This record gives sequence, C-alpha cells and structure tokens, in this order.
Amino acid sequence: MLYFSELKGKSVVDLNDSYIGRLDDLVFKSAPAAPVTKLLVRTPSGEQHLLQFSAVKKINGTIKIDSSAPRVNLEENELFVGKNIADQQVIDISGSKMVRVNDVVFVQHPTLRISGVDVGLLGLMRWVGIEDQLFRLARFIGKPISPRFLSWADVAPLELARGRVMMRKQETNLKKLNPEDLAGHLDRTNIRNVRRIVNLLDENYAAEVINNLNVTFQTTLFKSFSPERAAKILELLDPDESVDILMTLDRHARSKILTLLALDKQSEINELIHISRTPIGDAVSLEFYEVGADWTVGKVKQKMRAEPESSMQSLNVYVVNQDDSLVGVFDLFELLEQSDDTPVYKFMIQNLITIHLSTPKELAWKKMVKYKLGSLPVIDNEKKLVGVVRWFDVLP
Repeated sequence: MLYFSELKGKSVVDLNDSYIGRLDDLVFKSAPAAPVTKLLVRTPSGEQHLLQFSAVKKINGTIKIDSSAPRVNLEENELFVGKNIADQQVIDISGSKMVRVNDVVFVQHPTLRISGVDVGLLGLMRWVGIEDQLFRLARFIGKPISPRFLSWADVAPLELARGRVMMRKQETNLKKLNPEDLAGHLDRTNIRNVRRIVNLLDENYAAEVINNLNVTFQTTLFKSFSPERAAKILELLDPDESVDILMTLDRHARSKILTLLALDKQSEINELIHISRTPIGDAVSLEFYEVGADWTVGKVKQKMRAEPESSMQSLNVYVVNQDDSLVGVFDLFELLEQSDDTPVYKFMIQNLITIHLSTPKELAWKKMVKYKLGSLPVIDNEKKLVGVVRWFDVLP
C-alpha cells in the first residue's frame, strides 16, 4: 500500500540514477479500476513534464524512470490525483455530511491503481509529516486512533471533474469490489465500520468477506450476530474457518449456533473441534482421498474424474477395508501404471507409517524425515482414518 502524501515530492531519476526532478502529481484514468496512467515531474528549472507511467521502473523510495519516454498530454478521461482529489476536495457520504479527502491510497494490483481515500485524522497528519508523533500521543493517553478509509469502489470518479467527489450508493456498489479487497480495506478501519458494511451484505457475499477478515473482527462480528445469522454465514464458510471462529466464542453461544446448522455440518465441525484439542490437532487436514480395498483401478479413475478437486488434494490415495480401517496406500503415479481391472489391494503399500491424534508434532516431523514422507495418515484406536498431516504443517 502506498499513499500519495508519501509519493508527492519524491526524487525522480533516470536508469543511470541521474537526477531528473521531483514528482509533482499523478494522473489516473477516471474509471472504476482507477489505474495510474501518467506522472507529472517538475524539473529543477521549474518545467513540468507529463510522462507515461509505464516508463516507471521503480516507485518505492526514489522513483526510477526511463528518461527516453516521450512527453504526453492529458487525455479527456484522465484527472490529477493531487489537483482533483487531494487538493481541498470533499466527499458527500449521505447527501448531507461532508468530509475532506486527506490522502489517496494506492495498491499495486498488478499495476498502480487507486484503492481508496483516507478521510480521517491520520491522513491529515500524514500530509504534514507528524503521523508517528500522533500515534505516540494516542498510545500515551490511551485513546488509539484508527484510519478512516473509503474504498474507491464507493466513489463516483466522474464527479471529480465537477469539483467534488460524490459517494455512490453503498448497497449497489459494494459487490463490485473483490471480497479480498473489501476485507483488506475493512481490516484497516474500526469494528463499527466493519459491522455497518457487513450488515449491508447478503449472506453469500458477507461470508466471503468475513472469511478474509482478521480473527479479531471475525470474533466481534459473530458476537454481535443473532444465532440465526451466524449459522447462515457459518454454513457458507469452510469447516476449518468455522471452527476457528466458533472456538473464540463462549460455550453457550457456540452450542446455540451449532444446533442451527445442518446435521452434516454439525458433525464435521464437532469432529474438527475435537481434533483441535489434541496435541497435533491444528495440523490435521480432513482433505484426503480414500477408496475401498476391492476397488479396481478403473473405478478409482472414474471417481476421480467425477471429483477432480478432491482428487488433487494429495498424491496419496488411502485404502480402507470393509470395516473402514486403514489397510494401505498408493500414489497416483502407481495408479497410472496399472490396468483398469486391477484391484488396488494388489499394488497398495500395506506397511504404513501412521500417527495418532496424541502424537506430538515433533515426533510426526521426525517420522517424515526418517522415512522420507511428505505426509502421514492419522488414525484412531480402531485404525480408522481420521485425517492427514502434511510436512509443511509440522515443520519445526
């Protein structure tokens, strides 16, 4: 993340590090994505050169640019960042309340584009260079200061040309923002704003956004939700994420939400909660692939074609008997070398290296190193497959 206040005035040099001038302003295309298209450089003699941003080779620290790039002119749908946004501009949030844009925020995704605007006190302090002092003062008096950030997805850029920035209707435009981007913006604000925005969203989109929020905001949101809304959103989250959130709630709230979930979801989450309390629980994955010992290679391939996503979770395929006890394993490479009518028990490895939920992570790692394995199956006392632990989850 970059701020215009940090870029404006920076030195601009050519590819040989020879000084050209200083960055006076940036130009962006007036569009929802708001890509930066040009930069305005002021030379030591006071001249201003407008250059294509594509000529920039480095933006952090000193700005390095290909000086052979030709000078260009401003196009009809382009505006200046400093002149049209950060220079005494205002935003109409609700049709009556006006706030000032104190800074402009950029992200590199993949090229530099406007991500939003800072309308809070921190943005103003950043412009005058006393942001650090303000943070220290806030900590000293015990009143933390949060940034006040408005996403560019909620700003109507064409209004800039008329001398003001109007807010779009949040309800109709929030969904235009990628859930990961919206979560990133919300992570930089306060819980009041997070709750206000999330309450505007339907359950499907809210679940995607919440899934990408930090755990503090996740916990606070779920504490404020009714059990019914919490259950609806948990139904849409991955079970692992659901468990992480539920385990931060008290037992009474957790139990009430769980009773509102579908029975299969309840069962899966309860199993994960049980596993999470064991020594190696947080490293166990439930994403594994198992087949019957009497299955033929052709039947395995048929199932894999029907469930391609599940098939790609691991190179290993685990084999269970009629009692669902683990009896063997084989990898996909071995599978491809067999004829379709071959039963898997004929070529599976029977002498498995296994661990239990009570196995410490250190011992699991040592077994992987000793036997040169990338993963280990986790079994219970009846030799039923509970899950899989992979090397990167127990790496010391």
